[in-house]
Amino acid sequence: MVSSPWPLDKIQGFLLRGYNMSFVRHIALSVASGQVAAARAVLAAMVAPGDDGPKLTTAEPWGPVKPVYALSIGFTFGGLQKLAPDPDALKVFQSVADFKPFALGSASRASYVGDVGASAPENWTLDDGKFDVMISLYVNSETALGQMMQILVTALGTAFDPPSADRIFDTQTLYDGQVYFGYEDGIGQPIIDGSPFSSEPDGGQDLVDPGAFMLGTATSAYYNLPPTQPPVLGKYGCFGAFRVLRQHVEDFEAQAEALAAKYQTRLGITDKAIAVKAIKALICGRWPNGTPLSVFPIQGDKEPQPLPTQKINDFTYTLADGSMDRGTICPVGSHARRGNMRLADPNNSNPSFAGAPSKNHRILRRAMPYQLPYRPKAREDPDTERGLCGFFLGTSFLEQFEFVQANWIDHSFYTDLAGYADPLVGTVDPVALGTPATPGDFKTSIRPVASCVTTKASAYLFFPGTDGIAWIAAG
Repeated sequence: MVSSPWPLDKIQGFLLRGYNMSFVRHIALSVASGQVAAARAVLAAMVAPGDDGPKLTTAEPWGPVKPVYALSIGFTFGGLQKLAPDPDALKVFQSVADFKPFALGSASRASYVGDVGASAPENWTLDDGKFDVMISLYVNSETALGQMMQILVTALGTAFDPPSADRIFDTQTLYDGQVYFGYEDGIGQPIIDGSPFSSEPDGGQDLVDPGAFMLGTATSAYYNLPPTQPPVLGKYGCFGAFRVLRQHVEDFEAQAEALAAKYQTRLGITDKAIAVKAIKALICGRWPNGTPLSVFPIQGDKEPQPLPTQKINDFTYTLADGSMDRGTICPVGSHARRGNMRLADPNNSNPSFAGAPSKNHRILRRAMPYQLPYRPKAREDPDTERGLCGFFLGTSFLEQFEFVQANWIDHSFYTDLAGYADPLVGTVDPVALGTPATPGDFKTSIRPVASCVTTKASAYLFFPGTDGIAWIAAG
């Protein structure tokens, strides 16, 4: 029996753990005309006891054998307006600042979070104004995906419009656990205080308030957010930004090679291949194998060995004497530092910098690579579209996804990099990457650095607990 401070059967499972399955299909569904009651019945069956039909996966332990599939259910604000039996219950989403972006929709927030130019909403294939419910199906093989889709389509019946190809998003893990830019992925997740699922050391960072990922569970004032009315709708629920980010792989690799050729002498490297890896380490804050740059700094032609799982995330941005690393080892503008600067501000020792302390802005990531068309043996095929697709989760759009995206990813708060975007995932051209030329010279920049990511789709969703889904389905 797993000990938990919350009822695990009331919580959507992916909020507390990654499923570590090889294939995920995200399906954007619209309630068919005149079929609201039928759609509610489908949702009710998915959270009802029993083994008939596809079921929502809760946070309850699986036991010794992993199930054939896992399933999550998310709603757009428009979907809740159609399906929720009491429209007044949705007013909290429109009035509370933390929730308001959900009601406004991702397209209206695009310019704030950096989705401009080629990443602007008019170029998206999907946003939350175009569908009602997103069902995500997790499996371990293409065979299981086909079988579960047949079962799911039967369960959906005529309650939802048959999803067209542009409403189906498939993701697949790569054999080495990397993304298409060539980095180890799925590391650096926050550890939730009280979670019954074990996590690796996190560099001495504070445990994160469970209220940051499950409404109604806060242990501190910061995430003691207003309850929905009735409370059952929101209890144990979480918001998520569904994002499809196209990675322009060939452009990124060409940029890394060009920067390596230009700066490898300055970095004290003679081997070109190692210089490319070092440039990637400066861009990400981690070497391609996941080893933090703070743990293994650039040392000429030396390469880091892979770290054991329990060590790969156990580090801080400090120097040997205990002082703050202001870019001597790891650039202050690197992706890892922007997404989570950990325990200190590189500009000064005052914790009043934008977003302090960083534990208040942690995000759960449930995303995987995608390839269109999917060709298992054609990872480096330039004729395929490649990228990252999935969810960025938290109970406050304002303080989590949108805060990090607007303040840290696409518009740096760091004094020395003001206006420069994240060099790895920023959709606005970063211009430069702050990195040392010599020890202590943290203001020297490698430039120019261009964005190699385009937002293809974005949708804001709400993932209720099981009782919340049952309340919606009750009608």
